Amino acid sequence: MSAFLWVIDLPFANRHHHGGLLRYFNLSRHLLAQGHSVTFAVRFDQDRDQASAWLESLREAGTFTDFCAIDIDPSLPRWHPAANLLLPFGVHGLLTRPFLNSVIAALNTLAERYNVDTVIVSSPQLLFAAHHFKARFLIGDFCDSLTLYRWRESRHALACGNFRKAITELWYCFHFLFQERYSSRDYTANIFVSEVDKRIFDRIGDPSRNFCITNGIQFPNKSGTPKKPLQLVFSGAMNFPPNFEAALWFLDHVFPLVLARQPNATIVIAGAMPDPRLAARADHNILIPGFVPDLNQVLAESALYVAPLVSGSGFKNKIVEAIVSGTFIVGTSFSVEFLPPEIRSLIEVRDDPTAMADAICEVLAHPEAFSDRLARLSGFIARDYSWPAKAAELARLADRSSPV
Repeated sequence: MSAFLWVIDLPFANRHHHGGLLRYFNLSRHLLAQGHSVTFAVRFDQDRDQASAWLESLREAGTFTDFCAIDIDPSLPRWHPAANLLLPFGVHGLLTRPFLNSVIAALNTLAERYNVDTVIVSSPQLLFAAHHFKARFLIGDFCDSLTLYRWRESRHALACGNFRKAITELWYCFHFLFQERYSSRDYTANIFVSEVDKRIFDRIGDPSRNFCITNGIQFPNKSGTPKKPLQLVFSGAMNFPPNFEAALWFLDHVFPLVLARQPNATIVIAGAMPDPRLAARADHNILIPGFVPDLNQVLAESALYVAPLVSGSGFKNKIVEAIVSGTFIVGTSFSVEFLPPEIRSLIEVRDDPTAMADAICEVLAHPEAFSDRLARLSGFIARDYSWPAKAAELARLADRSSPV
């Protein structure tokens, strides 16, 4: 059995809909069930007292073994992107080491206290400090590739005519290219949530160290929930650019075409802290409620889930959540790229606004025609995306790793 020390950031405001926290705590719960121990070293971003109380409730519920707070020196420089281009990465590490001494010492002390054999680093600000940690096995949880994310943000900005943002995002793309290239080489293994993101690291680093461990899914008990025949839904943290950019693209280019044929159609854009540009679009056809306490209920009662992503990367929890809630999907290529071909082939994938509007109207008019495909989708998700299986994959990876 393994003893894990897992270094994470805690974005408390987004805790209920944050994909990273969903991943950490579901994996840890099932690692405990399989006989392992998991201690979290947590960097708090805000609301420290409330966040600590919330974590304590999770610990008491058996989500993880224990947690401890760690702090990074607030004077740690936020390097200009040019730093990764102009300085050898070893020099970068030497310059930042004085600001990280206390947190590195704290993490190494925790590893000794809990007899840790595997350290997982998910905190972005500490991913580059791998060579300072003392552990038998060291796993870098890169999750998504920020190189890919910034590249796509640059392309999207260029397509929208925002040339200044396109150049800025491209500059950050090169920044993260160097950062991910050099950070990933110091870990025994690197893990990612999708094969798309893993392929980026395969190209810029050592493919033998890279492994895809996708997120899992919890099946909600929403069977028999009556559908609202003309209600669409899209969900996610709506202060996250790929989500609110997708929502705005849909409202500008697709939804007017749907309303021209289905004037009573509505869309619920559910997610915490909607960007002001999105919140301003709310009207009687466009519902933007912000945080929704029971998102699964909204997913289950909607006639169709739309996933109009035009940027971003990673594992789309929202897609598998909609499927297991009994709601069919119409989405763009970006929204389903993380899924294997046998699952993608069952989803209505449309990148052109008119084609997407046509597909949406077809599903709204004839939902029964898609019931067999939805049942097959649910079967594939149940087979391939259980949290216990994903936790077992992570445990096997720790067991097979070679000492650092």
